[in-house]
Formats: sequence, C-alpha cells, structure tokens
Amino acid sequence: QERGRWRVPGERWRGGPCQVCQCLPGGGVRCVPYCPLRDTGCPQGQVLREGDGGSCCTCGPTGE
Repeated sequence: QERGRWRVPGERWRGGPCQVCQCLPGGGVRCVPYCPLRDTGCPQGQVLREGDGGSCCTCGPTGE
C-alpha cells in the first residue's frame, strides 16, 4: 500500500517529479531517481546534468 492505494507486485508509478517507484514481491517498495529530460532531451547547445539526491536532472550550457 502506497499513499492509501494498494499496489500489485511489479506495478510502477512516479514517486515524485524525480523518482520512479516499483512494488516488489512481498510488499516492499523500491524507488530510484528518474530524469524526465532523458525522454525529451535538452535544447541545442545544452547538455544533461544529473541531479543529486535531492534535485532533478537539469539542462545546462556545455563546457561547465
């Protein structure tokens, strides 16, 4: 059960803007970082920068 909703083993959901979670067999939950920019990419001239534990990934100028 997650936030009052029952989940089934193998089900995935967004745990927040920077996290994806999965229900594990036995009732456990595993959440890992998620970067929505991986699907859309960054504007030309910018590169993807991984977030740290508390923030999402971002796009930034190349060479920094």
